[in-house]
Amino acid sequence: MHITNRHIKQTPRNKDRSSLYTFGVSTSNLSLDDKLDKVKALNQEAFEKGGAIPIGRGATAYVYAPYGGVPGLVEGFTIGKDARHGGDFTNVRTVTVGPDCHSVGTSYPGLPKGIGAGDQRIVGSPHWWDAINTHF
Repeated sequence: MHITNRHIKQTPRNKDRSSLYTFGVSTSNLSLDDKLDKVKALNQEAFEKGGAIPIGRGATAYVYAPYGGVPGLVEGFTIGKDARHGGDFTNVRTVTVGPDCHSVGTSYPGLPKGIGAGDQRIVGSPHWWDAINTHF
């Protein structure tokens, strides 16, 4: 529910405070179920391919920043807007899991709090593009 309400649906309450999945070029024709399926697939890929970064209380963030689209999931390079990076579009995705390495805490476009783009544990190449200059 947290991921849906905070990172998939854009509401006045979270508009400027939460990273938002956009799945690349356009999602206007996707149903909520389609978006949820895409997020689950993106999370699975981040868990399998991303770099593991301990974030406290036994939880781990898996951070993956592939440069390129994800066939069937994302058109173009961006998966969403990163609230911690001024709302810029990004190719970075983070999924956090609990100590059991199974329970998802959250997932969102962008880096975990306190982790910089140059962190060697990140797999891939983090990039951001502003909302105006989205030429890839």
